[in-house]
Amino acid sequence: MKQKVFKIFILVIAAGFIFSCRAAMHNWKTGDHGGDSETLINRERISKIIPGVTPSEEIKKIFEAEPVIQKTFLKRKLKKTYREKEYEIDRLWGYRWVPNTVEYRHGMTVYGWTERITLVLFFSNNTVQFYYIKHDVLDEEDNVVRGELDNREITEGTWPGHYCDIVFYEYYMLGEKISDFKRKECSIMD
Repeated sequence: MKQKVFKIFILVIAAGFIFSCRAAMHNWKTGDHGGDSETLINRERISKIIPGVTPSEEIKKIFEAEPVIQKTFLKRKLKKTYREKEYEIDRLWGYRWVPNTVEYRHGMTVYGWTERITLVLFFSNNTVQFYYIKHDVLDEEDNVVRGELDNREITEGTWPGHYCDIVFYEYYMLGEKISDFKRKECSIMD
């Protein structure tokens, strides 16, 4: 009998701990997640995205996959300026494509990548409002240069970028603990 009561007590404590965490509850409610899967990102697929028109379900069909990352801004919409237009974003999705390569370069076999693409889509009411693409390519000297699909502009006003948008939201709105690395990267000060 005592063992049964002890097991129930432990389960209740564990459930209380898990569900008291605002970030965990938020992720459970919204389906927010992060991951490391990849899906092909190319000019043909990108051309099918029409800002202000394309719904989220169509994006899943275009890329034949769930996003690798999803973040939802429930408590307060994310205010973003993109190409001089103001938006209130309620969700962002990210896809990534980093094909592994094996190449013979500089007299040796090199394992790694020669191209990587990140696509971040900003939604309002389940419709893409805008997106940006970070496309890195290694040149012949192994320098990272902008690829042809890259559509980012320094003056777009999208600072701090989606990474810090997520960190700020999780810290200020969900009360999540932030690592020293994230604090420094996103300039969070208490």
